[in-house]
Formats: sequence, C-alpha cells, structure tokens
Amino acid sequence: MDDNCAWSFKSSAVFKANIFKVRSYNNNHTCGYGERYLTQRQTTSGVIASIVKDKYVNPKKVYTANDIIEDIQKQHGIEVSNMKAWGAKEIAMAMIRGSPSDSYKELPKYFYMLEQTNPGTVTKLHKSEDGCFLYAYVSLYASIKGWEHRRLIMVVDGSFLKAAYKGTILTACTQDGAVGKILPLAYAIVDSENNKSWEWFFVQIKNVKRTIKKHHKQLKDIFFALARAYTIEKFEYHMTEMCKIDPRVQPYLFEVGYERWSRAYSKVKRSW
Repeated sequence: MDDNCAWSFKSSAVFKANIFKVRSYNNNHTCGYGERYLTQRQTTSGVIASIVKDKYVNPKKVYTANDIIEDIQKQHGIEVSNMKAWGAKEIAMAMIRGSPSDSYKELPKYFYMLEQTNPGTVTKLHKSEDGCFLYAYVSLYASIKGWEHRRLIMVVDGSFLKAAYKGTILTACTQDGAVGKILPLAYAIVDSENNKSWEWFFVQIKNVKRTIKKHHKQLKDIFFALARAYTIEKFEYHMTEMCKIDPRVQPYLFEVGYERWSRAYSKVKRSW
C-alpha cells in the first residue's frame, strides 16, 4: 500500500479483555491496485489472475504462463514462480470463459439453441448411467442438405482433444459432387476411439440418413395433400403438419404463390 493512501484502520485493546476495539476505519483506497496487492511478498495466483484476465478475452490470442511471469516482472517488479503463473492462467481463463465443468452443463441449452437457429440440424447427447457426459453428436442442416449431392465415399477420422477433460473428436466428411470440395457431414465428441464410440457415431449417421428419407417422403405426401385440398381450413391443417417437419418450406411456397399450385387458393374456377 502507498504511504500516501487514505486507507486507515485504528484499534486499541479493551481493558482487562483479550480483544481489540476498532476506533476508526476508512476503506477508501487512493493508491492503485498494484500498490495494494503486488507489493506483497507473497502475491497469490488469484490476484495475478485478476490483473491478466483481459489477456484471455480473445480466444485466438496466445498468452502463456511465461508471458505472465515476464509482464508481472516488467510492470510491477514482482518475481512470480512458474507454478503460480500456471495457476493464475487457469483462474484467469475461468474468470473469462467459465470452468469446463460448467460448460458441459450448458450443452443441452446449446444444442437446443443450435436446433432452433438452424432448423433441420440434428444433435444427440448421450450420458452414462450415473448422469455424466459420455458422447455428443452434431450434424448441421447445411451438412445434411449436402448429403443429397455428395459423392458416395465417406471418410471418417478421429483426433484427440487437449481440453481439460481430454476426449476425442470423431468426424465424417465427403466430397461435394459438383466441385469436389471437402464437405463435413457430422462430428461427435467421445471419450476415446474405441468400438463402442465408433459404433454409436455410425448409428447416429445412419439415423440421420433414415430421417432424411422419411422426411422427404412425408413432405412429398403433404405437399400433394395441400395442392388437392378444397378448403382453406384443410389447406392450413396440412400446412401446419408440414411446418412441424420443416418450417422453411412454408415461406418458400408462400413466395411462389399459393394460388399457382393449390385448389384452395386458386383464383380460377375449375370444375373438378
């Protein structure tokens, strides 16, 4: 603390008692943060973390423990051990990005929003018997749509992760049928590359392909029911059913013009 700082604390012993009584206390610091904490001989990792946490706002920026040691020495003249710098880095990252365990708890919300903002996206979260995270699967709608135009060969691969809980990412890719560019189809986060995790991943891919075929047939049947409907009420009923399968179809059909393909909205009198 700076000698000129306004902060003060005064106390005195109580007569014939093993206690002290606070006479005056001014908690208003006029000195800087560094003078208050970094001048202590034993600066804690938490204090250092609060100083350097802004360095971790940008996830693309690399700021190592050695950088922390160098900056604290340069800016505040304090020697920091490598272990304390590593601890400060972990605390600072948790301050900015949250803890890994809390991030796993947010997965159900994230998957829900992913499906809401990208209609047609397929996600799957699989837990162990004791309720812990085990597998997660994601196939974005843009990738699913590309399956219809892909080449017949699918390439799968796995790579280890360096996160706090390690794990492995499994990916499935192919080539675009038109220009031959790499097209990602799906990915999953699993515990490791083993028979169970690969089998689970392939089952999810198979389920998505089966769902695509099923939805295509349902959409086709509902569209023809829409076109043949005689009343607006029946038309709206089938349109609601279509929106449950794929909500993007309705705006497209509306833009085309209901009157151009449906009986219910047709402006031409027909005898059928």
